[in-house]
Amino acid sequence: MEDETTGMDLEKQQKAARNEDIEETIDYMRKAAFSEYNKRNSALTSNMAALWGLVMGQCSSSLQQVIKAEEDYDTNIYNPSWLLVTIKKVISGVTHQSNLYHTAFHVMKDFFRMRQKKDESVEDYLRRFEANVDLIGLAHTEVLDTKGLLKVETDQDPHCTEEDIQARFLAMAFIKNACTTRFSGLWTELQNGVAMKLDKYPKTLSEAVYLLTNYKGNQLARRNRNENDGPRNQFSFIQGAGFQGEPLLCQEITDNKNDDGTVKGTDGQTRAHVQCHNCG
Repeated sequence: MEDETTGMDLEKQQKAARNEDIEETIDYMRKAAFSEYNKRNSALTSNMAALWGLVMGQCSSSLQQVIKAEEDYDTNIYNPSWLLVTIKKVISGVTHQSNLYHTAFHVMKDFFRMRQKKDESVEDYLRRFEANVDLIGLAHTEVLDTKGLLKVETDQDPHCTEEDIQARFLAMAFIKNACTTRFSGLWTELQNGVAMKLDKYPKTLSEAVYLLTNYKGNQLARRNRNENDGPRNQFSFIQGAGFQGEPLLCQEITDNKNDDGTVKGTDGQTRAHVQCHNCG
């Protein structure tokens, strides 16, 4: 805006005209922005209500009743974010009607007892892990009391924060709760690294996920074991008198049976110390 109090009369009139044009433009832009805001706000309200109805429609009648019994239900109608969190809490037993300490105990217990399944991908394991961490927060407790560890860490690194401690502990928990069959070799490598003053434990959950996703050590070890074992001995069973009833027979057993009743293996040999659990 220009100062209309300075200059000749003609200049003042020209400044006033220009200022008026600017004000009209600003006023138009404000109205247009306000109108656009109202449209978007109306669309948001409509979409939130539709999402609320969609989620509630997927809940059983009994679950809906439990949700409606929550203390802050009336102030959060048509708030799908609150609804999704509440459903998660109700399913996990974290409600205003449950005992806080009972709930806290069980969510902590579930977190520390969880293990990656043998056939579970790292991505699915991470999804379950994060869900358990979220439940601990919903139960008004924490995964770890960081005071002691924070004091130790800050003595060595003054810039270390409580968030850093939490991240390192979650990374450790994610590694240690991983599948024993696939990652026991990784645990040994990390422990040996600490013994050699080379601490390679991940410090964030992202680093832990990357490590499990790309670790190949146990697969190579299993392959090497299989290649180095060489041919295995083939054992056969001696049919003794301890079995009661008719044994289960197949054509291969009949074809390989000796005159004395023993059954030789595929290598043509018999072993007197090997007993068939089918025949006795």
